[in-house]
Amino acid sequence: MFSNISGMPLLKRGAGDFQHKPANFLFYLERNRDADKVYYQANTDKNGFLNTKDPIEIFWIKYTQKQQKEPLTRIQEKYSYGIRYQNISKKEATFQFASTPERYFTVKQDNSGEYRVFTQINGKWAVLEKMSVHFSGGTYLMPVLGHIELFFSDPYSGNLSVQKIEP
Repeated sequence: MFSNISGMPLLKRGAGDFQHKPANFLFYLERNRDADKVYYQANTDKNGFLNTKDPIEIFWIKYTQKQQKEPLTRIQEKYSYGIRYQNISKKEATFQFASTPERYFTVKQDNSGEYRVFTQINGKWAVLEKMSVHFSGGTYLMPVLGHIELFFSDPYSGNLSVQKIEP
């Protein structure tokens, strides 16, 4: 389904990106409830190929707790911030987010050799830059989701766009 993205041009990341990104950074997820962020990065071997058992490493940076790095909990993996792989090879992996299973994403290298996450929006290719989750109430253990914003860049022009998903 996503085999036609190998010829994507190099896209320079915009000024909105943070200064100290992790190695093989793909994108991050922020929430309106606190400053903590979930980071997604390509998990590669010594030759730069994707790890076929676990191609994307997902972890928290707890900015509210001295920038501690922590794994997702099992509940977070299964129902909210985790991903489900559809196809995995050493060059690309297609997946869905646990919270938005209707959309497919593919991680692969762009022409510069940098791993990026691609998807289609209205029939056009886009690069996922970040996700923003907005809660509208509930409790810490049972939050009420207001909406999710997906921030994309056009791989050809670099133009940014936002797509809002409501439950």
